[in-house]
Amino acid sequence: NDSGGSLSPEVAAMSSFVDAQSAWLESEPGAGTRFVACFPSLVSPTPPSAEPRPRRHETVLVVQDNPHLRKTIKTYFAREGYRVLEAESCLEAARIAEHDARIDLLLTDFSLPDGNGPELARALRQQLPGLKVLIATGHTDQRAALREDDRTAVINKPFDLQQFGALIQRLLDAKPESQR
Repeated sequence: NDSGGSLSPEVAAMSSFVDAQSAWLESEPGAGTRFVACFPSLVSPTPPSAEPRPRRHETVLVVQDNPHLRKTIKTYFAREGYRVLEAESCLEAARIAEHDARIDLLLTDFSLPDGNGPELARALRQQLPGLKVLIATGHTDQRAALREDDRTAVINKPFDLQQFGALIQRLLDAKPESQR
C-alpha cells in the first residue's frame, strides 16, 4: 500500500474483474472459501478465417441460485448460439416453463433454495416430456443418488468447458427412444 492511496496495478485489475462480475467468492461450510475468476481467452477458439459457428435452435433453461455462476453459464450458452432462459429457484423455473413450452435442456444445480434439481426435472417433464436434463453437483453422495440415461446426465462441479460442451452435445443430439 502506498501513501498516495492508489491501488497497486494487480489489485486494480482484480477490482475491475469483481466490478464486472467476472470474479467472486464462493464459501461452503466445512469446505472453505475460494476466489473464482473468469478470465477472457487470449487465444481465439477458431481461426479468424473460419466460418462462424451456426446458431443452435435449442433453448436452455439455466437454474442456478448463485448469480455469478448463473451469469457465467448463461454467457457460455449464449456464445454457443443457444437461446437462454434463467431462473434462481424451482418456483421461478416452473413459472418460466408455464409460459415457454420451447425448452430443450434444463441445466440445474442439484441443491436449490426451494427444492432440488431432480424434483424440478420430474415436474417440468410432466409438461415437457422430451426435456433433456443436466444436473450439476459438487457432492459425490448426491451424484450417487442420480440415475443417468439418454435424457439425463450429471456433471461434477467444478467442470471444465470441454467436458461440459461434449455432455450438452450428447444430450441434445440423442434421438428420443420413439425415433430409434
